[in-house]
Amino acid sequence: MFLAEHGSAAIGFITVQLVKPVSPLLQPMIVGRIGSVAVLERLRGRGVGSTLMKLAEDWARKNGANDMRLTVWAFNEPAVDLYRELGYELRAFEMGKQLTNAGDMPVACSDDRPGSDIRHGRHNR
Repeated sequence: MFLAEHGSAAIGFITVQLVKPVSPLLQPMIVGRIGSVAVLERLRGRGVGSTLMKLAEDWARKNGANDMRLTVWAFNEPAVDLYRELGYELRAFEMGKQLTNAGDMPVACSDDRPGSDIRHGRHNR
């Protein structure tokens, strides 16, 4: 974690860690993963976030990372703009769906197709 200070007051921070993603589709690598970035609202746009990002990147590079990754909410346009200015690019979409309670779920009925008997969480093959 890096902490940005002005005088004796904290004005921002960033968390970063090293991870080794495991996937049959990826070459082995060490990735610097940004966790959280925060800057006092009244000081945004003054380079604090950029400086924190560069510190995290330098730390990750010195510790063997050859790539940086982070997750940002699509509605957080100022953060998206900052990351793009720093050379980050969109590589993947994370999709989500809110699940309803089990009592609100309709029960599927069986028909003659294989695998179609789905009731109460069972799937008969």
